[in-house]
Amino acid sequence: ASFVWTWKNIWSRSLFWHEGIWFHSRLLVGQVTMIISTCFIFALMIDVTSNMVDTVEQWRADIVDDSKSSASDFASKAIPKKSDVILSSIVGISVSMVVAIALILLQIPSTVSTVLKYRTGVMPTLHDPFFTAKYRKNADLMFYNVANQLYALLGSMFLFWLLGGLAVFIYIWELTRDGMKALTALCIGLVITILLKMVVVAEFRKRYNQAFLRTNPAAANVVALLMESWQLGLGAGVALSRFAIFLFAAAFWLGRIDQVFLAENVRIGTYAFDFLPFHFRKELFVHEAHTHPYIDRLGSMYLMKLKYGDAFINDAGSAWRRLFVNVLVPWTAKMRMQRRSISEGDEED
Repeated sequence: ASFVWTWKNIWSRSLFWHEGIWFHSRLLVGQVTMIISTCFIFALMIDVTSNMVDTVEQWRADIVDDSKSSASDFASKAIPKKSDVILSSIVGISVSMVVAIALILLQIPSTVSTVLKYRTGVMPTLHDPFFTAKYRKNADLMFYNVANQLYALLGSMFLFWLLGGLAVFIYIWELTRDGMKALTALCIGLVITILLKMVVVAEFRKRYNQAFLRTNPAAANVVALLMESWQLGLGAGVALSRFAIFLFAAAFWLGRIDQVFLAENVRIGTYAFDFLPFHFRKELFVHEAHTHPYIDRLGSMYLMKLKYGDAFINDAGSAWRRLFVNVLVPWTAKMRMQRRSISEGDEED
C-alpha cells in the first residue's frame, strides 16, 4: 500500500468497501489532534521568533550602542543581527512545518500498509515467537497512542526547527561564518573525491570482479589494497555523512510511532528502546479482531446456523464451507497440514 494508492482509494472509498479496511476512532482523533497542534505550534514558533528578535535588539541597544563599553567591538560580532535571527527562524519554521505535514499524511498510509502486511502474512503473527509477549499480553496499553502521536509530532517539529534554524544561523552569524565557509569547502572536496572513487571502483569492478568471484585475483587484490588506502583518507567524510544521516533520520522518525526505527535487537537486557510502535500495532490487532472481513463472513455463517438450524449446515453447506476455506483462507488448510506433520513427527519421536 503506497502513499498515493492509499489516499486514492480513500477518496474513491474502495479502501473501505473493497479492501475492508476501516480506521479506528483513536487513529482519527490522533490525526485531528496532530493537525490542531501543528497550527498551534506554528503560531507559537512565530511568537517565540518575535520575542527573540526583541531580545536581540535590546541587547544590541544596551551593549553594542554603548560606545563606552570595552566589549563593544566583540559584542557587535557576538550578538546576532535582527535579520540573522529572522532568516534562520523562518527556515527552521518552514522545515518543521513541511516535516509536520509529511508526518500527518504518512500515518494513515503506513497504518494501511501494516494492516495489509499482517493480513497477507508478510509480517508474521502467530509464527512470531514473541507475538504474545509483544502484543497480546498488554493490548490495553493502546490508550497511550493519542498522547504518543501528539508529543512525538511536537518533538520532531521542535527538533527540525532547531536543526534547520541552526544550520542557517551558523552560516550567517559573523563569528562562525568564516569557519563554515572552510568546512563547506572541505565537504565539497570530500564529495568530489568520493564521487571520483565511486567511478574508479565501478570501472575496476567490471574488469576484475563478478558477483562474489574475482576474475583476475592478482589485479583485484592490488586494486583492493589501493582502495583501502584511499578510503583511509575519506573516512572522515564517511563518518560525517553517517552522523548527518543518522541525525536527520532520528529527528524525523521521532515523530513516527507507526513504524519501528530501531531494530528489535537494539536493547539493554530486556528493555527495548523503541517500544511505541508496538503500542500502535496493538490497537491495529484489537481493531482487526473485531472488524476483519473474514470475521464478518464467519459471523454471518454462525448467525445463519443459529437461525436455520440443521437446514443450513448439511452436505451442500459443508461443500460451500470447504470452498470458502480453500479460496478465501487457504492458509488455514496449510496450517492444519503443518500442525499435523509436526504432531506426527512428535509421535514418531
